[in-house]
Amino acid sequence: MSNRDHSERKSEIDFLKAAQKINNNMIFIAITIIVVVALIAMTGVYYEYW
Repeated sequence: MSNRDHSERKSEIDFLKAAQKINNNMIFIAITIIVVVALIAMTGVYYEYW
């Protein structure tokens, strides 16, 4: 019975690690998109397209 509990805990920990990794990747992608949009907006202002 303790072996089963240990495997369940291990699977929960693995799931949480995977969820945290996905969350970190989503934050990185969101920051990257914001930076790219800001750069595009700044070049538009610099070249007076707006």
